Amino acid sequence: MFTGYEIPSFVYDIRGYFILRLTYRNTLRFQIKFFKKGISDNHLEACIGNGTFARFYLKKSDLFTAVDASPKSILAAQKKFPSAKLITNYIENIDVTTKYDSINLPNAFHTIASIEEGFAVLAKSLSDNGIFSFNVLLYPSQKIPKKVNEYGIRTGILHRPYHPSEVDSMIEKYSLTTVEKFIKGNCAYYRVKKAKP
Repeated sequence: MFTGYEIPSFVYDIRGYFILRLTYRNTLRFQIKFFKKGISDNHLEACIGNGTFARFYLKKSDLFTAVDASPKSILAAQKKFPSAKLITNYIENIDVTTKYDSINLPNAFHTIASIEEGFAVLAKSLSDNGIFSFNVLLYPSQKIPKKVNEYGIRTGILHRPYHPSEVDSMIEKYSLTTVEKFIKGNCAYYRVKKAKP
């Protein structure tokens, strides 16, 4: 039995789709539209995974930077984006001297045990007036999403769900301004900005 992220790429994609539908209660089309908006020419795709989801809104020839902690995932993503600069690293360890005009963190906030540190680094990596887009899994009230979340925590693909107030506090702590925020299904979606000093 494969556990966590050490699974074949196609299984990773299938599992991700069912988690999207059963737990997040979102559609693929909706998420693509959200994360496509606001991508700049100087973009960082954080926690890109194997690149399948990003391929819906980033072109094969696009020049951008991406990071993921899994070497296996980065190798798969590199095949999909040969022109991109892909880095194997944890987001809390990336070089903050490199600044980005846009950052995406899709479907990953709630999977990272060290998200406080990672969020701080991504905030520091934003250029002035840069846009950071991400979503966060919330605590569900429905039975099936609760069961799927329990499975995710057991297998290491989910750290935990969050309350919106926890995320709002983190945004404020790192001096970011919320420009868009809404809840769809069991997910909160945020677009935040680093204000020019």
